[in-house]
Amino acid sequence: MIEGLRRAGSAEAEAAGELVRRAYARWVPRIGREPGPMGDDYAERIAQAEVWVVERDGALVALLILVPQPDGLLLENVAVAPEAQGRGLGKALLDH
Repeated sequence: MIEGLRRAGSAEAEAAGELVRRAYARWVPRIGREPGPMGDDYAERIAQAEVWVVERDGALVALLILVPQPDGLLLENVAVAPEAQGRGLGKALLDH
């Protein structure tokens, strides 16, 4: 189990969106547009119980979007805040 991993609460939609924007920002100049996850509706994702977050010291540092499918789960997104990247958190979320 990843320390601090839990389902996102409805009040965290804005923070989840901001986390994703920061995590993906470096790709915008490289691909010439915002990646799809940057425009996602995190309030709706949270309402559908698809968003898992990792919180450290009162701030969201990573998230995982898992969408139920008839035969399993679709891993829709893994995002790690820039300041938390390179520490194995993304891999730990994938392993989860």
